[in-house]
Amino acid sequence: MHLFDINGPLMEAMRKLADIILYNLLFVIFSLPVVTAGASFAALCEGMQQLAEKELIENGVVKTFLSAFKRFFKEGTKLWFVVLAVVAVVVVAFQTMGYMPSSLASFYLITVYVIIGVCSFGLQFAFPLLVRKELTFTDAIKTSFLMGIAQFPYTLCSLGVTIVFVYITLFTKENAFYYGSFFWIAAGFGVLVYINSFFFLKAYKNIYEN
Repeated sequence: MHLFDINGPLMEAMRKLADIILYNLLFVIFSLPVVTAGASFAALCEGMQQLAEKELIENGVVKTFLSAFKRFFKEGTKLWFVVLAVVAVVVVAFQTMGYMPSSLASFYLITVYVIIGVCSFGLQFAFPLLVRKELTFTDAIKTSFLMGIAQFPYTLCSLGVTIVFVYITLFTKENAFYYGSFFWIAAGFGVLVYINSFFFLKAYKNIYEN
């Protein structure tokens, strides 16, 4: 088969990459009001799950994204507010540590890191489950915690990939933040969710389809 055959693996990969980039740009644009970021991320998750399972998105990127954005707006926004609440608690906790005695601050810091770890672990599959099973945001959180425990290796892989992406794109070099920011806006969120969709789908199928 010719390298640049229209139905060859290279062109198929290029088409898929184009879909990821377009999806990523839609996600960024629809997340700009901040309050809509949950619905936007839910739409991104649905699209990347489709790409992970199929070669291309059947109904087109824009139509699929907008449809998912509308369907998951309510529950996705509620779940996003939960995430924001956790982030707010962590930020406030770090801010207040400077006013504590050193012995108490050390214990407090460990507690904060435990909270971060538990919430990251428990919420890892919340948005993918929200769109996969069309759950309420509370059921998505509960099921995400249970799946995270039951499918620990895939949860750990998904968290690990996320941490590596963030570290490499933002903290490895002096100007990494500027280049990394461009990467995230152009394609980063889509690429990360696409990769993590394979871990999620494997974990999901182990529980619901075996």
